[in-house]
Amino acid sequence: MYNVKEAVDLYKSGVSVKELSEKYNYSDTHIRNKLKEQGIKLNGNIVMTKERTFEAVSMYNQGIPVKEIADKMSVSTTSVRDALIREGVYKKKQFFSIPREEWNVVTQKIKDGYTIKELAKEYNTSESAFDNYINKNNINPSKRLLLSEEEKKKIVELHNTGFNTVEIGNKLGRSDSTIGRYLISIGYENEGNSMKKADKQIAFKLYRDGYTNQQIWELKFQGIYNPKTIESHIKKAGLSRKGGNFNPNTVRDYFQQIDTPEKAYVLGYIFADGHVGEKQIRLECIRKDVELLNFVIEQLSPGTKIHEFTKPPRRWKDGHTSSVLETYYCSVGCWEHVRDLKKYNLYHRKQCMDYPLPELDKDLYRDFLRGVFDGDGTTWVQNGTPKVSICFDHNQACEMEEILKEAGVITKPNNNIIDMDKYGSNISHLRITRLKDVKAFFNYIYYDQNLFCLTRKYKKFKNSL
Repeated sequence: MYNVKEAVDLYKSGVSVKELSEKYNYSDTHIRNKLKEQGIKLNGNIVMTKERTFEAVSMYNQGIPVKEIADKMSVSTTSVRDALIREGVYKKKQFFSIPREEWNVVTQKIKDGYTIKELAKEYNTSESAFDNYINKNNINPSKRLLLSEEEKKKIVELHNTGFNTVEIGNKLGRSDSTIGRYLISIGYENEGNSMKKADKQIAFKLYRDGYTNQQIWELKFQGIYNPKTIESHIKKAGLSRKGGNFNPNTVRDYFQQIDTPEKAYVLGYIFADGHVGEKQIRLECIRKDVELLNFVIEQLSPGTKIHEFTKPPRRWKDGHTSSVLETYYCSVGCWEHVRDLKKYNLYHRKQCMDYPLPELDKDLYRDFLRGVFDGDGTTWVQNGTPKVSICFDHNQACEMEEILKEAGVITKPNNNIIDMDKYGSNISHLRITRLKDVKAFFNYIYYDQNLFCLTRKYKKFKNSL
């Protein structure tokens, strides 16, 4: 956790919320809330001083977009835009239009056989913008010019020689969708937004390097694929930056092989307390255990932001109600992580499904179990004797009991597994209640002081012995 007083002092000195967010690796909302808790009255334009406003105006007059100015100055786009409006220099976005005196000219050109693509290029705008404008203003005498017989023959000829719809459209001055519709109408199979495997890999690499879909298209695939094709394949690969699920620092092959104590620990923590989504992993912990999230983030995807959340009370089956929980959460990882976790029986909506324990090297189970314990285990003292309890699905508890018996940790022959149906079907607790077994378990999971563990649980456990 960062020093809140330091953050307050920095804010008072003129550092923006956005800059503080980047410095401490927490969300803007979290920083704002912390400042408010300290009695700081937030002012969205506090950093837009006279000097900064002058700087923003200067950049804007040079043609630099508002968003880029905001990024350079580490403030919001709203702050920059408001400052520019106050100075009277902000210009609203100009939408495409055709002078009324040219409407008849455009109509005649369409009648003469000019395509929308050709006219859009002539007017220096996109096909969709041009098409929408002429249709809205009833300039277009025919919304879709029919393909000539000569064009139809040429389409088939080019398609059969390996050209895709975009390339054919470029040659004939037609849209790729027009080409595609015609090919489907005469019985050709719809190949959709197909890309060659090698081209996909090029696009994926460029996207990971920070290029946008449009830049990738302009740089490598203009005249070969439609920009939407690039975007579609990147989304299908789970690489889209929208929604915050892209991080260039992500170790994408992290779970391909669990071969280190750190990986086994992270696997155990996710096994116990992680939500495996379709493309990412959501982790959540109480605020005093934030070191857990920081460790997992550093392992999987450095730079991932942590957010704060307040959990409302929850009513359990036995009638008792939990208290309000102040937590931190993050969405970490990538679709490759989700894919590889399946090899270790960690699936989307895994809870209560009673999947088998992951198959790991024998020596790594102690690290895996330490992660499970930090995520969903507890220790307490009863009648002067320390006890341990760890939550599993029922069959998993049975498997782990056998592993611990084989390792000489559990010596009690039976009654080690307690049904906890109040938390959901198949939920059981693996209990370790003999003093020598509890000590053996402590030494089993904390065998190396240099390896990460949750400090709070370690101290509590150690003090109970």
